[in-house]
Amino acid sequence: MLRVPPALAVRLLDALAELGEPRKLTASRLVLREAALVAIDELGETVSRHCTRMLRTGGPATELSAAVAELSELVDVLRGIDQGGRS
Repeated sequence: MLRVPPALAVRLLDALAELGEPRKLTASRLVLREAALVAIDELGETVSRHCTRMLRTGGPATELSAAVAELSELVDVLRGIDQGGRS
């Protein structure tokens, strides 16, 4: 069984919807893996936007740090999927 923190489960559910899959986390490993990759891709874009904003405005790194931490957690979820559900 794959364990996913609640905040990341929401991202995965949103990614499943983008893939045209039912919004439930009982999908096949292949579908969950694809959903994790979609969520990682979208969060990567968020990280990029935060970096750009920091470059232009010199603002604080708070939002960037939070997005990078969440991205790291999603990569851990992907690793768990790739390892057969062990996380």
